[in-house]
Amino acid sequence: IDAARDHLRRYPASCSARERRERAFDALYDLMEQEFGRRRVQVDAEHRILEDYVFPEMVYNQSKTCCWNSSTSAMHELIMLKAAADVEDHTTQTCNAPLAFYARAGGYADFKAFAASLGRDGEWVAWSADETCPQANAENDLEAEHEWTPWCEVGEQVLNGGPAEPQPVAGDAFEPNDARGNAVAIEAGTLEASGCANDTDYYAIDIAETGDLTLDLSFLHAEADLDLFVFDPQGDKVASSTSTSDRERITHAVTPGTWIIEVEVYGGRVQVDGCAGYTLDVSAP
Repeated sequence: IDAARDHLRRYPASCSARERRERAFDALYDLMEQEFGRRRVQVDAEHRILEDYVFPEMVYNQSKTCCWNSSTSAMHELIMLKAAADVEDHTTQTCNAPLAFYARAGGYADFKAFAASLGRDGEWVAWSADETCPQANAENDLEAEHEWTPWCEVGEQVLNGGPAEPQPVAGDAFEPNDARGNAVAIEAGTLEASGCANDTDYYAIDIAETGDLTLDLSFLHAEADLDLFVFDPQGDKVASSTSTSDRERITHAVTPGTWIIEVEVYGGRVQVDGCAGYTLDVSAP
């Protein structure tokens, strides 16, 4: 992660460094979850920095920024000065996320204007296609989809050195089941449980025959946004359902072995006092 950040400090347009950083974070998420029971929102608050949000991963073939190899460390400094100004802007009562660095309306006008406001416009290098670039005429770069916690959910903690130590989750009779290593064994059927703030629940189901595993998770989205995931016996995430409705559903072909089911409170936030209840229906071969 640090090596990718260091490369971006020298070449802020680098899309490959952004991708390397995120793949490294994927590995960190898995490690922290499996070994320490740390949830994604906690990892982001502890290990993300403002720069990660300013230089997000991009869809390479739809982003002209990815062809630009001549960006400089001086530009990185200007971009980060603007980011600091963005998040410290208190003219509104809401959180202000930093403006991510990539092309909009065919260029980088906001960043160039900020450099000029500091009298440093001469340090802003014009975009150039420094490698083969079929997407050179893209008007707006495309930011990749992220599984990280949005800035406005962890920003204050990031700027203040990370979150307070998480409090134990009250939850339900299945607790503690906050890491894959202490997943609660279940069988096919229906269970009633609850998702609390900063909560992730894991369930283990032993599959004896090849067939379909069907999961139906129902809850009230107004209380919490719950997401549903499945991990195979090797520990790989193989299926997910992450809508914004009151229901998540997965049907996935399974083979004999122990499969893990994850129910995650998206962003670690519930909209009600206490915990948000949910029902999980499990059908297995």
